Amino acid sequence: MPKITYEPWLAFLEENKFADNEAAQKAWREFQPLTKAWLDERLATIKYKNVHKQAQGRALLIIGFYSGLRPIEILRLYPNNFDKKGKTVFIKVQAAKRGKSGVIGLPLNEHIQEVWDFVKPKHPELKLFPYFISKTKKTVKWNRPIKVYKDGEVIDAIQSRKKTYLITTKKIDYFARKHLGLPFYYLRHNRFGEMHQRGAPISQITESKLGKTDTSTLRYVRFGRTEAKRRTKYYKVD
Repeated sequence: MPKITYEPWLAFLEENKFADNEAAQKAWREFQPLTKAWLDERLATIKYKNVHKQAQGRALLIIGFYSGLRPIEILRLYPNNFDKKGKTVFIKVQAAKRGKSGVIGLPLNEHIQEVWDFVKPKHPELKLFPYFISKTKKTVKWNRPIKVYKDGEVIDAIQSRKKTYLITTKKIDYFARKHLGLPFYYLRHNRFGEMHQRGAPISQITESKLGKTDTSTLRYVRFGRTEAKRRTKYYKVD
């Protein structure tokens, strides 16, 4: 069987980590945007005895659903990243993966109002989601070939190296499995996939995700029946 090399599909698999290939294919092929009713159902499952953790969990899910921000980008938010003008809540974001910094504007509704009410009384220099920041560490070891010079001769050798990573989003991964039944990263694909279905140009989706190139945006769009129907006007013959 030939190896699949389609980059958006491979990125979709890597980022979302579905339980099996069949589930991934179904999500890719039959993409339907998640609805506000779905969000309300998921929010109803978030029940913690600690009221502060409860509020953080709800705000975390709402921001992920509406903004499409990566989990790590949400965890890095402070109260002073938020501002409200009229019927829009603005979030100043520094994108991960060497992305750009910018502002996301979310139209006010009952969910975004809940986020604003959660953020407004917080100290501006304290992180918003301390209960969901993991301190788990993972150490990776590997060997690499090097060249050693001895008595003017080159000798091939092996150098052992290791690096320790801080897996900050591990608690969010658990949170998503428990309350969403989906990888948290899928909310990012949902947001930008829905924007594409509504007719947003690739360039505007790139700006919304604070990306540097349109190429990185292709992994988030689906070219299905909705898009095909929109393009039928180009096949008409006078």
